[in-house]
Amino acid sequence: EVYSHFKPSRLVLQVKSTLTAELRKALGGANAKYIALHLRRGDYREKCAKLSSLCDRVGAAAFVQSKEDIVGRIRTLDGWSGLPIFIATNDEPGVRSMNLTDAIGARLVFAGDLDLGPIDWKEHGPDVFSYAVQLVAAEADFFIGNRISSFSSEITNMRRLEHPERTSLFW
Repeated sequence: EVYSHFKPSRLVLQVKSTLTAELRKALGGANAKYIALHLRRGDYREKCAKLSSLCDRVGAAAFVQSKEDIVGRIRTLDGWSGLPIFIATNDEPGVRSMNLTDAIGARLVFAGDLDLGPIDWKEHGPDVFSYAVQLVAAEADFFIGNRISSFSSEITNMRRLEHPERTSLFW
C-alpha cells in the first residue's frame, strides 16, 4: 500500500478506504483496473499568461489540457482501451462539459460521483478529501498528471515508491 512510506492520518485512511470501495463498486469489482487523470483547472490560465516563457517552454497543455490533449495522451497508454477513468479535478463541471466519454469510449468516474457517507468531505474536510483522492489515484494502473502541479507530483512520488512498474505520464 502507498501509505507504507507516507503517513496519512487514520481519518484520511478512513476516507480513502470509503472512496476506494465506492470507486471499485462503481467500476464493477475489487480488482477492476482503471486510469487516473489529474486535470487541474483555474489559476493555470492566469499563470500561463504571466509566465509566458515557461508556458512556451513546456507547452500550454502542461497548464490546461484541451479535449484533444486529453484524448491523445490517453491513447498513448499501452492497454488503455476500455478501462474506466477516475478523474481528479478542481473543475468537475468544466471537465464534464468536455464530453470525454464520447471521444474516448470509456466510462468516467469523478470523486464527486461516489457516495462517501453522511459527511460532505469536499466541503467540510477538503484537505482530507484531497489526500484521499491522491491515494486512490496513486493506486491506478495508469496515471496521467500535470508536471507543474504539486498534487500530481505527490501522486507520482507515491507511485514510484509503491508501484514503480505502473505507467505515470505528464501532459
